[in-house]
Amino acid sequence: MWPLTFDLPAQWQVSSKTEKKRRSLQVLPRRAEDRERGDARAVFSVRRLAKRDSLQRLTQPYRSARGGREAASRIELDEKRGRVLLDYRESENVQNGLWIVRRHQKVWQLDKASRRVFEADCSANASEYKHYRQPFSSLCLKFAVSGKREQP
Repeated sequence: MWPLTFDLPAQWQVSSKTEKKRRSLQVLPRRAEDRERGDARAVFSVRRLAKRDSLQRLTQPYRSARGGREAASRIELDEKRGRVLLDYRESENVQNGLWIVRRHQKVWQLDKASRRVFEADCSANASEYKHYRQPFSSLCLKFAVSGKREQP
């Protein structure tokens, strides 16, 4: 069980995923059209924060463009709450010169006691992103870490 709480939008479903020994929760719209055309999804994951790392340090790569990712248009760091909000776009060459631009709204929440960082990454194709603003707000902006302990 994950120590996270969030508002699950109507018609969205949760599934667990393990990739490269890293567990994540994936939240997808039930409608195939939303999954295919909009490629909308929210992915929740957790990792330990290294001893020398801080939330400020984690934001550094997003302050400038790198590869297909633009510099973040929004970086909000709330040291008191241990929370970061990022908003950025990233392009990806999917096939035969076709580029897809995805917009990401990413939130990191630090559990100070365990030095774990919980990440919520809500993303969709940039051209369709406006259709998912409300569900993404419920998922990424409102997620919280509960007091329960679990090993990542």
